Amino acid sequence: MKNAAYIFGCSGKARRTVVQLKNKLNAVTVDSCSKTSVVIDEVIGSIEIVNCKSVEVQVSVAVPIITIDKCSACTLYLMSEKAMEAEIITSKNDSLNVITPGKSEDDDMVETPVPEQYCTKLVDGKWVTTPVEHASG
Repeated sequence: MKNAAYIFGCSGKARRTVVQLKNKLNAVTVDSCSKTSVVIDEVIGSIEIVNCKSVEVQVSVAVPIITIDKCSACTLYLMSEKAMEAEIITSKNDSLNVITPGKSEDDDMVETPVPEQYCTKLVDGKWVTTPVEHASG
């Protein structure tokens, strides 16, 4: 399969731009877009989101890897059990959230923030990096 989509420079000015990709694709890249929503059925390779602001990407069926680099206000919607198995690799992002279905059809969607801050320290001779957890309340 050689089908790939490269979405570049989309910008929803008055309202959000929506791109819908049906069927199975090998790869999808969303580059330098703002106020854009991308709805994807299935990707057998990877989805790459780079240099974007205020974008939403929804995967209906499956994708093995999603990479997100240098983005602000990015939201992923992983709408199936198979989509939720995706490996998400991030760097230099802020306000990144992953939204998944609730446990039952009657439950609300579950929104999970992806950590932006990390703490690295020496533990037993090895450098260990963990997300910073902020106390609430």
